Amino acid sequence: MSKLVLIFWMGFLCCAAIGCRRLGDAMESSEGRGRAIELLREAYDAFNRGDMGAAVERLDPHIEWTEPDSFPGGGTYHGTAEVQGYLTRSRAGWAEGRS
Repeated sequence: MSKLVLIFWMGFLCCAAIGCRRLGDAMESSEGRGRAIELLREAYDAFNRGDMGAAVERLDPHIEWTEPDSFPGGGTYHGTAEVQGYLTRSRAGWAEGRS
């Protein structure tokens, strides 16, 4: 389960931390890369301590989040409230782990 969650989080955090549209621009400078890394760490820390509100706070409020049907809880989630619920349920499944 931890590899699955790691893959999930890599995609999520790249988009969530600074926004998918701005990721390329931000990563072009060392300052942008540093800020992206900082935001990713903050989101990981929030997820690891079970604070899903903080983990999703940088997402677009109208996000459409899709996980493969083969993932536990796979499906499409609309808006930050649904994504937060999904993350809460997925985190509960591996409470002993860290991402």
